Amino acid sequence: MNSPESPRLHFLVPVSLLIGVSVAYSFRDGWLDLLVGLYPDKLSVFYTVSKIFLALLLLLGSWSFLSLSDVFLWQRLERRNGRPVPGLLTGIYTFALTTITGMAMLIAVLEQSVIEISLLVGGLILVVLVFFRDLFTDLMAGLSINLDPSINLGDTIALASAEPGVLTEVNWRSTHLRAGDHSMIVIPNNVFAKSTLVNFSVMKDVRQVGMDFILDASLPVHRVIRVLNAVICSVQEDGFIVSEPAPKNYADGLAEYGIRYQLAVCYDAKEQTESAVRTALVDRIVQHFEKAGLQFTIPKQQLVMADAAATNRNWDHQPHRHTLLQGFDIFRPLDTDELGKVSSQIIVHTLPVGAKIIEQYSEGSAMYGLAEGFLGVTVDRSDSPEVRVGSINPGQFFGEMSLLVGEARTATVTALVESVVFEIPREIFYELIDNRPEIANMISRAVAERQLANSMAIESSESERQMAINKAADSLYSRMKAIFGGLLK
Repeated sequence: MNSPESPRLHFLVPVSLLIGVSVAYSFRDGWLDLLVGLYPDKLSVFYTVSKIFLALLLLLGSWSFLSLSDVFLWQRLERRNGRPVPGLLTGIYTFALTTITGMAMLIAVLEQSVIEISLLVGGLILVVLVFFRDLFTDLMAGLSINLDPSINLGDTIALASAEPGVLTEVNWRSTHLRAGDHSMIVIPNNVFAKSTLVNFSVMKDVRQVGMDFILDASLPVHRVIRVLNAVICSVQEDGFIVSEPAPKNYADGLAEYGIRYQLAVCYDAKEQTESAVRTALVDRIVQHFEKAGLQFTIPKQQLVMADAAATNRNWDHQPHRHTLLQGFDIFRPLDTDELGKVSSQIIVHTLPVGAKIIEQYSEGSAMYGLAEGFLGVTVDRSDSPEVRVGSINPGQFFGEMSLLVGEARTATVTALVESVVFEIPREIFYELIDNRPEIANMISRAVAERQLANSMAIESSESERQMAINKAADSLYSRMKAIFGGLLK
């Protein structure tokens, strides 16, 4: 790191030398006459020395001018704009001043005609424009990018048809973006300058996180994307990531052991850290993949082939439905035959985004469980319609209250991403309660925990929370007994 005195010294050294040489050169006629008088046969040598002094004077003048520009121009621009002056701009400035100095030396030292030198330089520029047009175009485009006040190094930028990346460099030929997976995107300056850009860093403190992973090629791509959409919604619901810039996930291509998928999200650096966001993403990916029966690729062919049927689940197939129900706590008391009977009678629904599986105030004729996706729970209120009150993740059941206590639906459940839910009709549910009364007690406790999760104060002790859950579960179980009569003892 330079000391505070460095810029001053950098400015004083060439200026001091320039003053000294200028003073010496101003007495050129005097000391030339003196030397010629003493050594008349060395006239040509003294004349050459005079030209060397002139060339040195021009070079020191150019050096001093660059030093003065650095102190009184570039540093002031940095302080005023709050960002470093682009290196490409200072480079072009230095090249232009050096070219002018070279022309002056040719004219003054070598005594060439101004017209001849101007024609020579103009011809060289014409050759560059004709034969190196793309390079010149990139150079000018890079200069315009550097001068654009809306774009800074470190900004997260995306071209209209590309993934966002962090702007790391703009040189004379290309612009460099670092993608979320840490790969480097190199874009010719003229392409970058002509493209429609989105600068996400206008939103201060917004940062990007990217992840990539490989899944078995036998898994349907649309199904993996659906599960990843649910992961994004779940993490966003908990406040780890922001909705704008919009999160993205996509299949990036074939890899050695399967298909590579990319996931890119943004977070508010004032609220979260990158490590916390990555941890939340990994946690939800593991949870959702486990419920959906998805597994990361193992780089051993025999293991992948052995587990192919388990990972590529189809909820229309009976064995896979059986596995699905085993992931729900309320069905774990069932033996194999009972589980097989229930799984053969459930109805599987694939819901598009925005579809309502349950509507408030409607009569309940079934309960549901979420296999894949992410659902939002809203209620209509007189003062504020469509209030968001909760969400449903894979492995959770819902819609049971209407069947348990005989009341109308108390909320609306909507698919926030494409989701897969299974339906247990009323008749199957009642038969299940008839054969396994203990399930009613499990459901009443799960419902009580859900209802009290957000209503109890954070400072409540664990014993107080358990007492409240037990009381609510007993109350709900009593209401269930009134509906089911002698089935529940």
